Amino acid sequence: MGFLDKRRRPTEDGVASSSLEPGERVLTAEADENGGTVAVTDRALLLPGAERLPWHLVLAAGWDADEAQLRVTGVDGARWTVRLPDPGRVPEAVRERVQSSIVARRRVTLVGERGVLVAVRRMPDSEDLVWQVRPEAGIDLRDPAVRERVDDAVAELRAALGL
Repeated sequence: MGFLDKRRRPTEDGVASSSLEPGERVLTAEADENGGTVAVTDRALLLPGAERLPWHLVLAAGWDADEAQLRVTGVDGARWTVRLPDPGRVPEAVRERVQSSIVARRRVTLVGERGVLVAVRRMPDSEDLVWQVRPEAGIDLRDPAVRERVDDAVAELRAALGL
């Protein structure tokens, strides 16, 4: 009693208010290996260095317990790896937020075994939906035949969802 634990866990108070949008809530936060804060909010993943990844722009995220690393891939292919010595609830909360942003997804085979992943994602703190098409290696979305097949798949998924 009477001393401050300098290893205390980050809380909402540890997340710079400038990193948060009005009304945004911090769900959980932990320190990375360098003392920066990784925060999971209801709208985005906040990485050290003020990197903000809204949930609909996170393609995949996984936890490597052996390496104590959170690995994140954006829909644009960008990748981030953050080492969290004490991950707390961060990996679980990230997985839940990414999954909750997905309304539907469908893999469409286009050329041989290669294809695209079509996903409908919910925008954070909104009822708005965003459609995403992620090509696998060797798929050129500029090819008119490929584009037509993708457009057909999107139309089928829209109809199936009543959108």
